[in-house]
Amino acid sequence: MVIIPVVNCADFRCVKKRLTDALTFGSSWIHIDVADGKFTSTVTWGNPSELSRVKRGVGTAEYEVHLMVENPEAIVERWLGVQIRRVIVHIEAISNLNVLKAICDRYGAELMLALKLSSPVAEILPYVQEVPLVQILAVEPGPSGQELQSQTVDKIKFLKSYAPNVKIEVDGGITPETLPLVKEAGADIAVSGSYIFNSSNPLKAYQRLSEIASLKSK
Repeated sequence: MVIIPVVNCADFRCVKKRLTDALTFGSSWIHIDVADGKFTSTVTWGNPSELSRVKRGVGTAEYEVHLMVENPEAIVERWLGVQIRRVIVHIEAISNLNVLKAICDRYGAELMLALKLSSPVAEILPYVQEVPLVQILAVEPGPSGQELQSQTVDKIKFLKSYAPNVKIEVDGGITPETLPLVKEAGADIAVSGSYIFNSSNPLKAYQRLSEIASLKSK
């Protein structure tokens, strides 16, 4: 199981600080949340050109961006243009999946489909053969620091039993207490923001999650 640190910020100053910290963790991926205040209840920082200046020549981590926005097709290319390797978009917001796939293919990037907490897992099933990367959102889209909701575990179990080859990422409320639950359910990736970055020692917090993720299932 892979642990990915999350950058969820209101401004670029916070983004720079968290990226600088995350690059010291040794994580192979960094996750960036982008919320537009329309699809979500909150607005986050979301400027790909600023990200490009920070990324240039710094570290070897790959980046994934979680677009919690209306009409992701309209902005996805701006992010791919700064060498984002994976784009996460919500099935509830997509108007044309083929367009998104074609754009991602052109940039050599992965497409991951996300499912809101309130959406039944059945809504993602028609897409998993075509797009075998799925994010299960364990909280309401937008704010960092929310608690993982219990129905998330059942969603992961069901999806993994329906499509064993699908890679599942879980986002929201990941702590040392909740991580074993989603890991045992079948999640392949867990992303964590507030637990890591709100701790007194972000590196140790990241390492603690990574240790749990590496434990063999009973």
